[in-house]
Amino acid sequence: MQTHTTAVIGDTVCFTLIVEAIPNDNNLTNNITTLCRPVVNSFDPNDKRVSPEGIGPQGYIAAFTDRPLTYTINFQNTGTADAYNIFVLDTLDSFLDEATFRVLASSHPMSVHYISPTIIKFNFNNIMLPDSNTNEPASHGYIIYTVKQKPNLADGTTIKNTAYIYFDFNTPIVTNTTLNTIEIDLSSELISNSQKPFILYPNPAATEVTLNFGKAARCTVQLWNTLGEMLEQTQTNSATLSLNMSSYTKGIYFVTVRDESRVFGMVVRKVVKM
Repeated sequence: MQTHTTAVIGDTVCFTLIVEAIPNDNNLTNNITTLCRPVVNSFDPNDKRVSPEGIGPQGYIAAFTDRPLTYTINFQNTGTADAYNIFVLDTLDSFLDEATFRVLASSHPMSVHYISPTIIKFNFNNIMLPDSNTNEPASHGYIIYTVKQKPNLADGTTIKNTAYIYFDFNTPIVTNTTLNTIEIDLSSELISNSQKPFILYPNPAATEVTLNFGKAARCTVQLWNTLGEMLEQTQTNSATLSLNMSSYTKGIYFVTVRDESRVFGMVVRKVVKM
């Protein structure tokens, strides 16, 4: 599946995965998940992603233990010959429950070795991963796993994760560090600065909420739930924008507005759906 050609760096693409329930399925809540990824270009192919990413640069998410965080580690052989063996070292954050760790998928056959309860080694023995100059499409690999938060995390708790990728006998490639921050019930407005450059109404809203910028503005508007999952994304060049809330359940949501002209940066507002 290819990203649309109109996408730009910083946009987000989301995929919803649904598993059909089987007879006597006692837990239907884990039959659906949403993965969101930012649009990137000319980037380091060895990286790490978390879903939900959360709201804003701090990755604000609610404190919840019933739904896991999903981590994806991407790697690519950009050398000049096949990689015979690859292994990845990953240390789970102390605020994650290692007992809930589950591997969802991997690009190639691999084995999991626990160096300690929180230090995990993913072994790709005899992977023979071709280099990107010889076979670019086949030079990529990945690991996807889930793990849940520990219960009763305090407001402001940060959950970080970094992976180390070893190609044969080379020094490790260190990925970026993912970041999520616990915001209890996401009950307060997360505003990046003191400016409020638009009006949002009505709030609470029954079916529709309108953003009024006062004049034409080039902005990216996103709607998030309290799990830190993005539900909608819209780009606008108008003075007003309306979001249809009628299909969503009652509760608290968040609207993030990123000013692409960088006049006010990013602002987050809480919306109550009646």
